Amino acid sequence: MNKIVKVNKVNMKIELKGGKLVDVRVDSLNFVPKVGMEVNVEGSGAKMVVTKVGAKKVATKKAPAKKATPKKKSVKKVETKKVLKEEKTIESSEVILMSLEKRYVSKATYLVICFFFGLIGAHKFYSGKVLLGVLYSLTAGLFGIGVLVDFISVIFKDSDENGHIVI
Repeated sequence: MNKIVKVNKVNMKIELKGGKLVDVRVDSLNFVPKVGMEVNVEGSGAKMVVTKVGAKKVATKKAPAKKATPKKKSVKKVETKKVLKEEKTIESSEVILMSLEKRYVSKATYLVICFFFGLIGAHKFYSGKVLLGVLYSLTAGLFGIGVLVDFISVIFKDSDENGHIVI
């Protein structure tokens, strides 16, 4: 079984069955990870799903619709759906999906780009926020105030052990 080996504020390490260690972000978890907790890991990379062992079983596939006999007074036909017994371990409060909305960038790189090229919005392009990058370019970094706020807020953000922050 897969076990959680290390947990900190930003990420956790999971030891897979073969002894391989995998880093997983903690900020999108819907459960509190603890060292020694057994988890299921499905997929890899950005499509990794982590669930606690012992989560509820939920049916996930549906059979084709089957027509039922109409009632005497009703003209419309009623359709019923049968659920196949293919089951997956899923509990909504215990599923982590790697979020595509949040970006993880190097704190040092972001600060350097923001300091030297902030007025043209380069730090926003770097973090994947293209529309804000265009807005910063057209307004000289929101008249300099936006760049200053971004720079100061990133200085005080906590980074993970790899030096990355969430933008």
